[in-house]
Amino acid sequence: VTENCAHNRMARMLAPMGCAHRLADSPAAPGQEGRMLELALENLRSRTFFGLTEEYERSVRLINARLAADLRGNPLSSVRLPTPRAERLRAYPISSEAKAIIGRLSGVDVALYEEAKREFERLLVRYGVRQTATGRRRAGEIY
Repeated sequence: VTENCAHNRMARMLAPMGCAHRLADSPAAPGQEGRMLELALENLRSRTFFGLTEEYERSVRLINARLAADLRGNPLSSVRLPTPRAERLRAYPISSEAKAIIGRLSGVDVALYEEAKREFERLLVRYGVRQTATGRRRAGEIY
């Protein structure tokens, strides 16, 4: 069975299987997408931390809460990485044809990402990371 390693790349990396698994019984093989998603979610949930690019600030706050750290005090915290801001984000229209192709080639990744967003929100609640309407923290809140 030959496969394109770009299809469902996030799930392949988290499952973990990469491109090494080309056997018919591999979780990456056609018909095994459910198993690949299950393995990827299991691995994601076992991580000490994960964040979401579009939730950069809350991701930093979550890692601080999760690891009892303060990344603001880290010398590397002065390095400014490009991060998406709500005012710079805009939706790009995607045709139904393009959505169908994405679903066909990366459907497991789409499902994994949707579940990762739900898990991220659960972790924010679990570790007491909140966000006010202004994005400022409340008194006594973990940064």
